[in-house]
Amino acid sequence: MLIKDKHIRPFLLLSLFFIGLISACTDYQHPDFEPLLISAPNHKALAIYLNTDSVLQAAESIKPVRRRLDSLLTWADRMNTYDEKAALAYADAAYLLAVEHGHRFSQALARYYRALLKGRWNPLNESLNSAFADARISKKLLKPNDDFSWRFRIISLLGNLYLKQWNIEGVYLDSVIHYLDIQEKLLESPKLSNWQRAYFKGYYYKDRSSLEESNKNISQALSLLQASIKSFEQTENEILIGIAWRKLGIFYSDYLERDIEGYFQKGLYALKKGKTLFEKNGSQKLSAESIFYLSSLYYNHFYYSGNQESHRQSLENAHQCLDLNYSNNFMAYEIIGLNYDQILYGNQEEPQEWNAKGDTALIYYKKAIEEAKKQGALSFMELEVEYINVLCEHKRRLTGESCNSILGVSNYKDLLNRDYAYLVQSFRREIEEAEEKVLTFEIEKAEARYNGKYADVLYLGVAILVVLFLIFTVLILLVQKRRLLAQMQALRSQINPHFINNSLNAIESLIIQDQKKEASKYLVHFSRLTRKMLDSSRKHITSLKDEIETLRHFLALEQLRFRDKFTYTIQLQPGLNPEHIQFPAVFLQPYVENAILHGIKPLDTKGHIDISIYQIGKYLKIEIQDNGIGRKAAELIKQRSSRPKDRKSHALKINEERIRLFQNDRNTKVNLIDLVDENQVATGTLVEISIPIKKYKPK
Repeated sequence: MLIKDKHIRPFLLLSLFFIGLISACTDYQHPDFEPLLISAPNHKALAIYLNTDSVLQAAESIKPVRRRLDSLLTWADRMNTYDEKAALAYADAAYLLAVEHGHRFSQALARYYRALLKGRWNPLNESLNSAFADARISKKLLKPNDDFSWRFRIISLLGNLYLKQWNIEGVYLDSVIHYLDIQEKLLESPKLSNWQRAYFKGYYYKDRSSLEESNKNISQALSLLQASIKSFEQTENEILIGIAWRKLGIFYSDYLERDIEGYFQKGLYALKKGKTLFEKNGSQKLSAESIFYLSSLYYNHFYYSGNQESHRQSLENAHQCLDLNYSNNFMAYEIIGLNYDQILYGNQEEPQEWNAKGDTALIYYKKAIEEAKKQGALSFMELEVEYINVLCEHKRRLTGESCNSILGVSNYKDLLNRDYAYLVQSFRREIEEAEEKVLTFEIEKAEARYNGKYADVLYLGVAILVVLFLIFTVLILLVQKRRLLAQMQALRSQINPHFINNSLNAIESLIIQDQKKEASKYLVHFSRLTRKMLDSSRKHITSLKDEIETLRHFLALEQLRFRDKFTYTIQLQPGLNPEHIQFPAVFLQPYVENAILHGIKPLDTKGHIDISIYQIGKYLKIEIQDNGIGRKAAELIKQRSSRPKDRKSHALKINEERIRLFQNDRNTKVNLIDLVDENQVATGTLVEISIPIKKYKPK
């Protein structure tokens, strides 16, 4: 079919050009970004990237966006063996930037690093659901023409996550085998370079070794570990080589009973080899971990052989871990306790006499529980309580004395604090449920967006002659994308990780202070607020009644967080039926949060927020008034702060976007008024919101 109209043809060519341009932007392939496989990063040079706030603020000036994405992904990659928290911050920032600009492949890479880091670092020992979700989304975002090595990385990561789940809970064995088999086939692909093949083989052999070990095929597991080291050595990446040697040393330590002296010497060599490589590359974190594993190996040797020098070395290395502020200090305390425990037992099944070594063991077990409690390691705490129970029973049998004076409790299980365990598990379930729903939401939206994109391109190809319709369709797509992005950003701003952590920390403080009723009350607020925010991600419209309830839960938690820094009132006009009035979901919370953080928090006195809701004609009027320091003073504080300046009111900007999406700009209005006294001194801020009244029809 020939296009002869001289007016249509230029429009068509221009439209096709923009389609190609948009597609090229969306599928940016990161030609300048390559994960560090050939050589290890110099960890001493990475210390500057620990201050993520400053680095991310500086990154805002990197232009164009593609270059900034390359930088963020590079920092996530380099930091992933140096500091997982910092690496995760850069991966999160890369993902949000990729979503904002519609770069599909960039989102896949950022999701990969998020899954990798979450699978490795779990501060509360929660399940791997979040890591799995990120890995699956990353896999879905990849397309057949993307870089083949990234497909291999994600397949390898999924296999590793399923292997961890198998080791933790004994499930997903079929999935472990499935992904290992896929890796074995992909290793033969000619698309891999020699060093890429060596890199992936190293991980394949390591994971296959763990599977064989769990199936009690110890000799096969050992051979695969040794093969893993040889493969990593071909990459010349000293950090990876060190990790492989450390894994071999841990293996020898775990199976020391099979060949006490032989495995001890081999384990010692392997662990020291890894430690030397870590120290050479300036990785204090990995070095501290190696010192802990050396302490564990020395203890195992002391346990099986009674060698006193190994006992001394185990204690020395464990104390060195504590001096280095090892991330899992509670495990170092446990090793010290086990050493003194073993001296008490000697070669007997039960201790024949009680001495100071037993009391010392109890002290270190208690310290281990206190440190583990800070990280929520409940299963570890339960194990330590069992150690204490056994020792205290022996002390009572041998001396007739209790352990009360040493432990400070009469019931040793109080060290675990069952209420604390129950509440932390409840928090964990709430967070997991919230995270799972958020991730499910993102999977569905991502699939809908990309499926819609390709369907629209196909449709445009069929209707290529109808240029006006083509332009109209493109505009509709842009509006839908804008709406979707605003909705996803609103959800992320609502379920703010910092807000969740701060709330949980405040509630935990109540538990530690034995204010259980207060903790229970605020836990209810936390649970209900989380659920309402998740509901708002699926339905952006709710009733005014639900909006007020959400606001009450939020204000109750903020009062706890800021230790009753402020009071509040919510006044509803008599006769107004909030249950039948439509309202944008979680719309008021950002304005109230802004009043608390920037207006009331800097006050030297107690603040107050007054929220009034009333009807004028066909409009609903909401006034949020605080007696804070005012916007000008808040802006001055912000300018003096080292924190990023553009963090001012991200949620407020999202609300402005939602106003434009949900209503007509001429009908919905938000005004901010600076309140002053007769001397023009700031007395607070007033937010006036006007929304057309519509009847709420619940679905």
